Amino acid sequence: MLIEKKGFTEFKVVDRETSESFYVLNEEFLTEFQERQMSFQPDFIIEYAHHVGDYYKEKGYENLNTFKLGGMVKVNSVQKEGLNTKFYVTDYDNETLVTFRGVLPNLFKENSGVVALGYFDTNEEIFVAKEILAKHDENYSPVELNNND
Repeated sequence: MLIEKKGFTEFKVVDRETSESFYVLNEEFLTEFQERQMSFQPDFIIEYAHHVGDYYKEKGYENLNTFKLGGMVKVNSVQKEGLNTKFYVTDYDNETLVTFRGVLPNLFKENSGVVALGYFDTNEEIFVAKEILAKHDENYSPVELNNND
């Protein structure tokens, strides 16, 4: 079975104190091939996030923290305790531990697509999500309508 991996990764730089923000133009840092590869490899996403963070800190931005992490929720990885949830995001080769405090979307489930917005805690080596977006199945099929005529 041949599976094509695709993804889209966008980085938004946010100053925590002023709430000023802008989107990073990945083509300023990566080749087209690197950007495609990065979009579905959590370890590459994290490495790139560190690089982008360091780059903007050198440019004078001090309070940066928002990134997007996307992939699939790893099967048997979801741990819930009240409003606290931990789970792994994977591309089936690599995985990143994510923690989230809040109400998860109804579509959130294992082996489904997810996008987490937040920051990477380098001390704990964990992605701290402030928002979770669950992706629906790309194989949409409409519900059959009954013709009661």
